[in-house]
Amino acid sequence: MRSRGWLKEFISHFILILLFAAGLFFVWRTVSGHEELRDLSWLRWLLYFSTGVLAVLFIVFVNGLLSNYYLERFDPVKPDSLKRLEKIRRFLLSRPERERLLDWQEPLLQMAGILAQLGYTESSRWRHGIIYAKSRRKKKAGQAMVDQFFVCYKPILNVLIVDGVLRDCMFTITKTKQKRRASRNFILFITDSQDRSEVTSSAAGVVNFLGKIEEGSLGPMLLDTYFGRLFYPLDRSLIRFHHRWLQDRFRRFLRKRIVAERPLKRGERVGEPETGETSGVRKAQLTLPHAAVLPGADEDES
Repeated sequence: MRSRGWLKEFISHFILILLFAAGLFFVWRTVSGHEELRDLSWLRWLLYFSTGVLAVLFIVFVNGLLSNYYLERFDPVKPDSLKRLEKIRRFLLSRPERERLLDWQEPLLQMAGILAQLGYTESSRWRHGIIYAKSRRKKKAGQAMVDQFFVCYKPILNVLIVDGVLRDCMFTITKTKQKRRASRNFILFITDSQDRSEVTSSAAGVVNFLGKIEEGSLGPMLLDTYFGRLFYPLDRSLIRFHHRWLQDRFRRFLRKRIVAERPLKRGERVGEPETGETSGVRKAQLTLPHAAVLPGADEDES
């Protein structure tokens, strides 16, 4: 939500930059009209420096203007705030992606196959969905390091559910850190709800999330399969650059696989005839075995 003094701050900064530019223009014009002043190299370099300062001030001004617009804290209960969230086009998927998502009848199985291509395997179940893990070569204090991916499918979603799931997710990450450390964590909410306003309100909880947790980072995403949108946090300045890069990389990969993967029909299982690009090996990756307990020291994660 924008602060009340946003317009006043914008006008004051704009006037200051305008006065600076007008004064600099007047000095340049005066110097250009006097030959003895034009020959002073130190004055010329001073004017160059002042012009550079003006350019930096203008860039900072524009960046602040965009930040006030895009990085606002969206209020999930205020229609005006949700309308602004709706207008951010970066969350809207392309037409081929939207059309493909409408055919997703088994979103959990679909995501299992996509994550398997990145090396993730199911490690456990929790009350909101499934947890996937991928071993890393790096170890910390003798403990195995993993990347964790939480998948949560909710046919009905609201901002309270999103906030509750995020809290449970952070609690789970903290609880299991004695067995394995996961500094890079992801969570994907999937919903096919036809209530657009409710989904947008839920997305505010994802977009507002800063991503910084005690163990490292948690990158939430919300995949709206009915309206074809993919929401994610706008302000990720508190987390490491490499973590942000991994989150961006996964979103690009997910969007490519949405178009490339064959949508599974409801109730489709291993061993059934398959068509299109899905291979037998890929189909085997789409199975979800019986719920497992959280992995312990006997699990090979090196």
